[in-house]
Amino acid sequence: MQLLNNHWRARRQLGPEPYDPDLRSLLFASGSLTRRLRRRCGGTLELKLLNQQWQHPWRSEQLLLDLTAGRYALVREVSIGCGTQPLLYARTLLPPRALRGAARRFLTIGRRPLGALLFGAPGRLPIRQLRRDYACLDGNSPIQQRISELLGAMQQSLWARRTIYETGSVRFAIIEVFLPAAGQR
Repeated sequence: MQLLNNHWRARRQLGPEPYDPDLRSLLFASGSLTRRLRRRCGGTLELKLLNQQWQHPWRSEQLLLDLTAGRYALVREVSIGCGTQPLLYARTLLPPRALRGAARRFLTIGRRPLGALLFGAPGRLPIRQLRRDYACLDGNSPIQQRISELLGAMQQSLWARRTIYETGSVRFAIIEVFLPAAGQR
């Protein structure tokens, strides 16, 4: 099966996987990716909050979360890396109805990694993972264009994973894009 850039697929439908074993281990990791990246960075992780605001999600994101066109979601974009070297771009989409009860903590997370709320104890949120898809993104994808706006142009295709979680009966999404340095030790 040939890999179709910018098409999200379940792992079993993916076809060619990244050749680099370090990148592959991050891309297909379960549990806290933040924890894995922190180990890779020798215990110190640099998280930069690039954007957090209510905005209209892209059409593909609206469809993913069953959002009505024109509705807002809280969009949080961060880069995570070792020092000044970004390894990961993450985009979180939270519909307003996902921010009730304990999940309101998403509103005040600021520059802390999201993994602390999802996987860290104590105080972790009652969530469950519904689905995870993967894609190889090229420069034509909206998310790759957004990364170029925020972090500078990327000259190569980038691997990404998109995870749908549920809290209560509300879904939210996290898209994680592995930047070129992620595959380097």
